[in-house]
Amino acid sequence: MNKAQIIDAIMSKAVLAENAVKDNRYVQAMGQDMQGFGENIKNLIASEAADRSLGAEARQRSAQGGNAYRQIRDGNVDAMKVIGETLNMNPNTVESVLSNIPRKGAVDVSRKFQEKVSVPDNTLVGTYRRANDWIAENPGQAIAAGVPAAGAGGLALITASGQALADLGNFLAGGQQSQDTRDNVLRS
Repeated sequence: MNKAQIIDAIMSKAVLAENAVKDNRYVQAMGQDMQGFGENIKNLIASEAADRSLGAEARQRSAQGGNAYRQIRDGNVDAMKVIGETLNMNPNTVESVLSNIPRKGAVDVSRKFQEKVSVPDNTLVGTYRRANDWIAENPGQAIAAGVPAAGAGGLALITASGQALADLGNFLAGGQQSQDTRDNVLRS
């Protein structure tokens, strides 16, 4: 690649980055906030955090339901007692009922269990869900905590970009020195 091609490649990447930023909903919300005193970005952050929290809870419930189904099909008596207790089944008959339940019945029981079970907070997904609940309830504080983190990330990006430009400059300078050496060899 010659210098002109490298510069054209860099310029095309810059145009692509500019176009990507124009369509970014966070950038659009910030632009609207210039007139709305920050409410648009707060509402967007709160809404997306609430959606992420609901998605995490759905994944947790789905996992709990799938686990309940497997435990019923495997005949795990202790798990059947927990499932029966959660679904308010008679503790004296839960084992005999769930041990002999057909596959479709086990699916129905596990779905009911999935709806009623309390999702755990002390798991990785539970922590993620709780963090997003907090962000949804406190978007202003989340922004205040996130700005320094974003600034640190931006600084790292600028540092990496500067290093890449320095490497590009060294590459171009090295290429020029090689060209001069080749030209000197040919002249003699």
